[in-house]
Amino acid sequence: MSYSSDSSSYSDDDDDELADMMMIDFLIKNNRNFIDRTPCRTSMLSGKEYIREIMCGNLIQCYEAIRMKPHAFLNLCDKLKMMNLLEDRRDYVLRDLKAFSLTVVKTTNRGEVQPEIRADSRWYPFFKNCIGAIDGTHVAAWAPLSKQKSFRGRKAVLVTQNVMAICSHDMMFTFVYAGWEGTTNNSHWVSKSKGFFAPYRGERYHRSDWQSGSGVRGKKELFNFVHSSVRNVIERAFGVLKKRFHILKYIPNYPLRRQMLIPHACCALHNYIRMEYRADTLFNTYGGENFQELTEGFNVVQEGFPLDMTDQNEMLQVRD
Repeated sequence: MSYSSDSSSYSDDDDDELADMMMIDFLIKNNRNFIDRTPCRTSMLSGKEYIREIMCGNLIQCYEAIRMKPHAFLNLCDKLKMMNLLEDRRDYVLRDLKAFSLTVVKTTNRGEVQPEIRADSRWYPFFKNCIGAIDGTHVAAWAPLSKQKSFRGRKAVLVTQNVMAICSHDMMFTFVYAGWEGTTNNSHWVSKSKGFFAPYRGERYHRSDWQSGSGVRGKKELFNFVHSSVRNVIERAFGVLKKRFHILKYIPNYPLRRQMLIPHACCALHNYIRMEYRADTLFNTYGGENFQELTEGFNVVQEGFPLDMTDQNEMLQVRD
């Protein structure tokens, strides 16, 4: 009788151990399937020693770490040193890149007509005076709970800051304004800009609007159809920017004044890479007008300007 009781007790303990082992096995498999355990940085070095290790290591790892080819990075360091902008203190890095951005994010003389427009019979001579494309986009932001409501974009689920930018048709940013709360109406500045060529409201505009196979109807739709193809260079430039600089998707807990500098710094590096290495992979990928993969994928959306054209009679006449 006592033996039977001991045997039963032993069986219960065995079942408990088996259940524990099954649970551990399940947790291990779940951990492997759903948690990315790829180390972001395996080196114990820091500062100049860490950079030197990257530059002398695998070329793919180097490109992923500094977002540019080694020669472009070295040239950038030399340029910053010549401008006396390279400081040892980490606090100065964003400030220095903002100063550097003033030297590369600017309008440049590309001739009387943008080469890309002159080369396309759909655009030339109709858009021969167009010097660039303008649009707004949302990038991720961090804000204290008391301010998050004003930094939440109208279409986004994340806390965002609003960025307005202009780029030329070679995907170089010529103007950047960042730091607006996500809910800010960004038309107040642009509506005062004489010479802004806006599409017709209430008419089909985006390329996807014609995917059903229906043709263009009327002069207003025709204008919008061509205007969309001229303007989408700014969308592709934003695509390159956000694909390269993941910090625009996930902003750390920085003070708001520092967060405003990050888009400026990224746009400056974007332009610098474009100048230093025209064959850059991302620029080649997004370079074609028909490139369609412009979705954000992290719920931080691009958002066009709701422009007021009532005071721009001259441009309205030109458009008609």
